[in-house]
Amino acid sequence: MTEENTNMEAIRNKVNNTQTKPDPFDKPVPEEAIGHISAGETGLQIGREENIMYGIVHPNKIDEIEVGNYLRIPYYQPDKLKDEEDNVDVSIQLLASVRSLKYQTSLDDRVYTTADSFGSEQYMYIAELNPISMIKLDEDWEESQSPFISSFVSSPPRPTVQIDSVDNKEFLRCGLEIPKDGIYIGDISVNGNRIPDEDNPLEYYLFNPTADSEYSGEPSIFRHVLVAGSTGSGKTHASKNILRQFAQKNKYEIAIPAKENRSNREPRERALNITIIDPEEEYAEMGQDPENFDRAEELAKKRTGVKYGGVGDSRDMSFKVYAPVTNDSNLGDLSTKGQEVINFGIPFEITKRYPALMMPDNAQGPTKQLIRKSIQDYFSGNPDGTYNDFTTWFQDEFMPSLSDSRFSDNIINAAARRVVNRKAYRDVFDQSSSMLENDFVSKMFSPAQVSVITTGHLEGESQELVIQAIASHIVENKIGSDAEFPQIKGTPLVLAIDEAHEYVDNPETSREYFIVNKLRSAARRGRKDKFGLYFISQDPSDIDEEIRNQCNTKIYLHLNNQIINSSDVFVPPEYRNQISQFKKGQMLVNQPDVRPVEVVGLSECLTLHTK
Repeated sequence: MTEENTNMEAIRNKVNNTQTKPDPFDKPVPEEAIGHISAGETGLQIGREENIMYGIVHPNKIDEIEVGNYLRIPYYQPDKLKDEEDNVDVSIQLLASVRSLKYQTSLDDRVYTTADSFGSEQYMYIAELNPISMIKLDEDWEESQSPFISSFVSSPPRPTVQIDSVDNKEFLRCGLEIPKDGIYIGDISVNGNRIPDEDNPLEYYLFNPTADSEYSGEPSIFRHVLVAGSTGSGKTHASKNILRQFAQKNKYEIAIPAKENRSNREPRERALNITIIDPEEEYAEMGQDPENFDRAEELAKKRTGVKYGGVGDSRDMSFKVYAPVTNDSNLGDLSTKGQEVINFGIPFEITKRYPALMMPDNAQGPTKQLIRKSIQDYFSGNPDGTYNDFTTWFQDEFMPSLSDSRFSDNIINAAARRVVNRKAYRDVFDQSSSMLENDFVSKMFSPAQVSVITTGHLEGESQELVIQAIASHIVENKIGSDAEFPQIKGTPLVLAIDEAHEYVDNPETSREYFIVNKLRSAARRGRKDKFGLYFISQDPSDIDEEIRNQCNTKIYLHLNNQIINSSDVFVPPEYRNQISQFKKGQMLVNQPDVRPVEVVGLSECLTLHTK
């Protein structure tokens, strides 16, 4: 051992005088460094607007480093390693990532002087580094807590300080500010490879404190989630696994609605209801175990708190599948999903509260007014009216009554064309003895329940009308001040909409403007009303801009370059070139107060997934 190495070992022993320090503070000076920090020609700078940091990679470590890797850089004075009588300051370390890699000549002061120096090597392998956070050891830490504290990067490390890889999960978790528990999404990865390694992955969680949690702050789900990815990218597989984690009997504090008959108006705790609108009949499978249950169990048990297996009464939450009935629907083999299917219908009475459902195109102002008036006048004398009865009434009573009104014949005829004997209305309204009303609604939106409303058996305007009616009903009762159904108002609720680009896109018709405006309001009020929106789409830019901007958590799987380069979609610059090359299950996750990171999902779906 050389004299220099002997001195370094002595100093390591001196600064590591306690065995309780966690790695990497247990070994603050890297033993087998990847490289060293260089001031080089461009300097070494940490600033408010620009950071300049470069590392020189050892020749024998070139194959061990790639773009995106996370590195730790201790703060110490290299010169003091030569004098064992001096203290070495290793109380703070820097977490950085590799922004780019390049070969370069003109070695200058960056030549290595150790025994294994470059010698005749003509090129330097240079890593451009992106500083992320400064991390120090918490002197008061306890075993149940993180031993580290992170802060923003306020000063550069010294030139020639040695660089090391990161193999301590808590160090990396602290630096990236990832919650220690919550809703499991997947494992932190770099270029599709789990880190620190495949057998010891760092789990990534969405922040999800509950009413009795030690943590403060709003759960990420009540600040809304957008999942987007091209066909075949794995977004349904990923969403099933994510929603499976929400299907737990965690309780959230929520205000009691004014219409609920209770004298004590103090906030109460209730379990979540998850309602999934399922146009492709994929989420109706979530009540069953995955086909490869043993593999799902193996993957889940390697990670902390991951729920697996079909959602059901014997587990955390109950699971119900609902199918809206229309005159032109074909329920087919829905029952083969292994779950009882509960049929229900959309009552025409729902238009009393949401008359815009009777406006399938962009009608002019006077026509809208007349449609609203007709519905209001009809229900004032027919509180339990039906669509067939309304059609007869409109033609036989309402239209003759307008002969001396301010409405012209053109406006009257325009309103009649829109509301009388329209096939979609005849097919959708009043087609079941069980309606979206009264006790049925209370059961559908019960706490601690996953309610899948499958609509794949519907087609065309019937499917569109049904989904818009259901979404209107949920949103209005959840955020409205005069909720007709306090069960919805008083239950923490997540509304997940698959193929959301079909229903939450830029509105063009009066009906679409109505539902999109309701969802805009819901997105703004989610934290207050304990109402989370979870949208699944192929293209994030197809989601209404205001709603998209309110989705604080974005999960992007593979997207093509046209979408990535769109001015409507923000992708962190360091991932722009990567996300178009994501393999199935790779995703970029960006949630509030957490650094954007690459995550790879589980290879096995945790519930049944046959598509």
